[in-house]
Amino acid sequence: MLQLKELKTLVSSKSDWETIETLTILLPFFTVIRSEEITGPITGIALNSIEKFIEHPCISTKTVGAKVIMQEIVDALKQCQFEVTGKKNWFLIFFFSI
Repeated sequence: MLQLKELKTLVSSKSDWETIETLTILLPFFTVIRSEEITGPITGIALNSIEKFIEHPCISTKTVGAKVIMQEIVDALKQCQFEVTGKKNWFLIFFFSI
């Protein structure tokens, strides 16, 4: 969660936040997705956030480091872990990740 707070500080301190590298913005979300200590619903929110970034034009084949970003997304999905808080939550997170 520290990375998310650092990201918030970084974004709020920049007048031109578009100069922040896309990978820098996404890394805290990847950390949440990979963490065993985060609950399923929070992991789901992180996955949903990644999906929103993918749908947004800030990530395209022309984005600097696009190949690395896509590799990180795939790796985060492969390593997705979370504390199971219920069978329904597990199924929803699993379904969302595929």
